[in-house]
Amino acid sequence: ADLVYVTLSNQITITYAIIWIMALIAAIKYRKQCPDEVKAGGFKMPLFPVLPIVGIIGVAFVLYACMASYLTSVILTVIWMGLLYIYYKRVVVKKQKTNI
Repeated sequence: ADLVYVTLSNQITITYAIIWIMALIAAIKYRKQCPDEVKAGGFKMPLFPVLPIVGIIGVAFVLYACMASYLTSVILTVIWMGLLYIYYKRVVVKKQKTNI
């Protein structure tokens, strides 16, 4: 039972970390590609781009820790994310195209 809990916890942590890295990269790209929209938004991010980069490094450390401790969790996470991606492409995108 402990192995199942640890494996599932690591899978969730890895997925969460990947999502955070994607969000931080998107924030950096958005602020560099759309400076006028960022200024119009009114929120000034302190120490940009240092804080997002520090965040990416921190999340990468968490990913490394998860990968170093339980390789099985990493493999299962990649499998689940791959299956979800296939589902998204085959079902969700197909529905969106038919509703247009």
